[in-house]
Amino acid sequence: MKDFFEKFGAVRLIGHITILTVALVATYLTVKQEPTDWPQVMVAALLFAGFLGIEWITTEREAPLADNMFLLAVVLQLLLLFALFFTLPYTFIAILLGIWCGNLLHFMSLGKAVAVTPVLMFVFYGIFTWHWDYNYMVISSALYWMLCLFTVTMVNSWIQETLAKEASEQLNRELMAAQSLLKEATRQSERVRIARDIHDLVGHHLTALTINLQVAMHQSEGAAKQQVEKSYAIAKLLLSDVRETVTEIREKSKIELRDALEALVKEVPRLKVNLTLDDNLDINDVELADTILRCVQESLTNTLKHSRADRFEIHLSREKNSLQLAMQDNGQPDAEIKPGNGLAGMKERIMALGGKIQFSATEQGFSTVVRFQGAL
Repeated sequence: MKDFFEKFGAVRLIGHITILTVALVATYLTVKQEPTDWPQVMVAALLFAGFLGIEWITTEREAPLADNMFLLAVVLQLLLLFALFFTLPYTFIAILLGIWCGNLLHFMSLGKAVAVTPVLMFVFYGIFTWHWDYNYMVISSALYWMLCLFTVTMVNSWIQETLAKEASEQLNRELMAAQSLLKEATRQSERVRIARDIHDLVGHHLTALTINLQVAMHQSEGAAKQQVEKSYAIAKLLLSDVRETVTEIREKSKIELRDALEALVKEVPRLKVNLTLDDNLDINDVELADTILRCVQESLTNTLKHSRADRFEIHLSREKNSLQLAMQDNGQPDAEIKPGNGLAGMKERIMALGGKIQFSATEQGFSTVVRFQGAL
């Protein structure tokens, strides 16, 4: 993803330089005409400046526009370009049309984008044929149409490459998180097994020993009785130590979720993820830990797919006898929430463990709050 952004940053810069070059050449040719039509020069300069300004805004990665604003900006940019066709009699301005076509893939499929390009060329052909009375516009239109098709196919290739790379990186993060959780679950299972074996074997044997020593203590006398009493006291002390050890092992068999969550959110593309976990969560249920991990995974995926957010907050906290997972992005979600298969599956997982989930969409972004009552 980093390589793609670096490449896209370079292409963005070249695109801006190309627009500026076309603007300067067209303005220079207009100024050189005798007599100079200064109102025409001023109008053309304003149109070029507007086109370049919109291109700068729509290709900004740090603060991307919302979908509706992006579409409005792109349409306005196209109108400015058509106005330039009417203002200046230079067919090479259609180079900007090739640059503009790179925006089509942001809100339509490749097939539709390809279908739009002949319409744009027809407008270009019509303006220069009937408004400027140019000849041989069929050849010029065909050449600039090829440029538009090249731009559309190249942008589509970049998008597909980016999606494939992001999918691969996401799968890798999910595998790393699952591996970390599996390691924790195996460690917990081993600790519980050891604690159970100590309790069942050593504990029972020591219990039997203390009972036999107690019987022997009642049946013996003198110095022998004193030795039996000492042995009985030591056996009781050992039994107490074994019980404390078993209890301590069970208490320390909690699952540490931090490593798994950090692996899941590491280097997420286009998102700055802030992960906050309380220190004393004490999660002992593997299924609960897995559900929390899947909830974070699904929320991250939805944010990347359906939002233009650049920040994502995750807070896993303990509140009395409940566990709360709060997640929020800073995107602009739809006002009406329509849970798909992913959110429906998340809800089913949570309800199976007696938990509750709440979705909300506000101007601040989309938030998901999950509560597991009595989970701690």
